[in-house]
Amino acid sequence: MAGCRFVRTLAMVICGGFLLSAPLVGQVSDRRPKLKQRSNSETLIFKKMVRRVLVDVVVEDAHGRHVPGLTAKDFSIFEDKKQQTILSFDVHNFEPSISLPPNSPPLPPNTFMNVPRTPERGPLNVLLLDAMNMGGEDWMYARQEVLKFIDSKPEGSRFAIFVNSDRLYMVQGFTADRNTLREAVTWDRPGRPHLPRLFLNRFLGGPSGAEVLDTLSQYLEGIPGRKNLIWLCGWFPVPIYPAAYATPADVEVSKRMLADVTRAQIALYPVDVRGVVVGASVVIAPPLAGLPMWMHPPSNSLLPFQYAAEDSVASLTGGHAYYSGNYIHEGIAISAEHGSNYYTLSYAPSNKEDDNRRHYIEVTCSKQRYYLSYRKFYDSYFSVTHHSAQSIDPIVSPADVLQEPGDAILPKSTLRDNMWHGAPEAHDLIFKARIRAIGSPEAPTAERIAQFAEQPAYSHKQTKERAKELAAIKVQHYQIYYLVAARQVQARKGEPLPLAFHAVAFDVDGVPMNGILQRADRQDSEKETGIRIGTEDAGPGRDRAYLAMQELDVPVNAAWLRLGVWNTSKDLLGTLEIHLPLAPEPQSHIPFASAF
Repeated sequence: MAGCRFVRTLAMVICGGFLLSAPLVGQVSDRRPKLKQRSNSETLIFKKMVRRVLVDVVVEDAHGRHVPGLTAKDFSIFEDKKQQTILSFDVHNFEPSISLPPNSPPLPPNTFMNVPRTPERGPLNVLLLDAMNMGGEDWMYARQEVLKFIDSKPEGSRFAIFVNSDRLYMVQGFTADRNTLREAVTWDRPGRPHLPRLFLNRFLGGPSGAEVLDTLSQYLEGIPGRKNLIWLCGWFPVPIYPAAYATPADVEVSKRMLADVTRAQIALYPVDVRGVVVGASVVIAPPLAGLPMWMHPPSNSLLPFQYAAEDSVASLTGGHAYYSGNYIHEGIAISAEHGSNYYTLSYAPSNKEDDNRRHYIEVTCSKQRYYLSYRKFYDSYFSVTHHSAQSIDPIVSPADVLQEPGDAILPKSTLRDNMWHGAPEAHDLIFKARIRAIGSPEAPTAERIAQFAEQPAYSHKQTKERAKELAAIKVQHYQIYYLVAARQVQARKGEPLPLAFHAVAFDVDGVPMNGILQRADRQDSEKETGIRIGTEDAGPGRDRAYLAMQELDVPVNAAWLRLGVWNTSKDLLGTLEIHLPLAPEPQSHIPFASAF
């Protein structure tokens, strides 16, 4: 919780070679639906909310192999048995995305760029280790199998690791680096989240399966594209059939949560870590006093129901279930491979009303003997955004509680949805950032505490309470410089620059501590934020760039600093996340225009 002093100047500068001396490898893809562009002479723009249903379709042959080369003409899509018109069709495979050129020189100290060194491949994957719903021996075995999978995972595939125990928390944000993932699955990782040591067979009082789905769907919904949720558990805690361990009410809650999951383009991949179960007992475990039905330890006599539930949940969301197999790392690999190659279709429902009903989807392929996996339904409450009243910390969005001075809470947007701790880097807008630690950590002055009390709220606590806490915490003052190529912005002459700069500091658990959002896309931006726009002509062979600086006081116990630059007119975003503290560097004055 810290005070902050931000953007002093925004000027246009001349930078030879701007970000790179060589072109990027791969291509930055705009993952939003393509819209028809108006000519530059047209100034009247109408915006309308258009309903679209996105359906990811995995197509396999009889041997379980991905089928490439299909086109939109090969597919038909139906809603409630009525054929729909396919409006867009995209092919997603394991081709590499944007990356730095091979053998590119390292960046200077504490200078960062939101472009990976090696290409990223495929969709996002979430490994969820559900310690609450597996036995102690299964937990140890599951960890060993996860390590085996990490050692052989495909290059460039991105994974995040979550653990469900007494609460749901993130162990590792999205990364393609095997060493980082391996470290996250260790028992002890100083200064970073790590797997808990379990001495009991299970946790009591932790989140239910529906609560886990609710939280993860909120976390992943705003991140574009398909997400594969690989759920490692001993018994799958999302019942969709009434049974001895699930009431009809439990089933109804699960079905509502699955609607949010499909809306967020999440496919579920249950991986049963019990392996091959033998000697199934016919005795149903007695209810445990004081525990809800979903927490009753299921007996082996319920295996058919549990396996059927895993198959059904996977089928409804477009995933695949793995059970009754002893090689769990193979199950994880099969799940990740299944969700890596797919086609995305979209259509506008012929039913134009938000009738709050469930609508069923069917996709067929004209090619014979192919097996299709896709989500089977959606609930038509497009105008209603579901949020649980029991949001599980510390997986919270900083922008959910961000309030600009004099404004309402930041509305749902590309920027807000991608500023979570651990979210993947966004590359639609490329930028370079340099961060400098100014001076040594010190107790904030009364003036800074007063300034902090006027800043946006980044905690669930009241501002006055956080200001009091700040007085007892040392803070480090940072200067953050941004460099954005002007060709990515295309600002109109005489109009505000359509850029927003966002910085958020997080503690080791990913809880937002402090941050700021500065926008340059307002007519009165200079008066409110001190932003000043300069105009200079670029010389031959040189690129124009926008340079901005923010100043931020960050508590010394902060572990992460996440930066975002948003083109508000084209809805293009770039983000990156930096682990604190920074590497030491000489304390020397750097002129603003020479920061890079």
